[in-house]
Amino acid sequence: MKRKAIPSGRLTAVLEQIHRGIERPVTVAEINKATGIPRRNIYECINLLIMQYDVPIGGVRSKGRHGIFIATNEAERAAAVTPLANSAREIQRRVNKLQQMEL
Repeated sequence: MKRKAIPSGRLTAVLEQIHRGIERPVTVAEINKATGIPRRNIYECINLLIMQYDVPIGGVRSKGRHGIFIATNEAERAAAVTPLANSAREIQRRVNKLQQMEL
């Protein structure tokens, strides 16, 4: 399947700052410094790049490294998906608990 063309502007500016591969993750603060785009807007751009333009952006927070990267293989995809899946489970547990509490 062919990916949609990414329009120039903020999306392109953010994408240009994200390195391919998990070895060189970049932080949102670094993207902000390089582009001047507010952090909140950077997160919105990342979400759009993933959800609408099929860019496999993942995040890493371990082994002294943190930031985001473009996954280039299955191992990097798994490294990006695992923390998201864990967070989703924790959020669902919290939702369930709140729904079951007496008020």
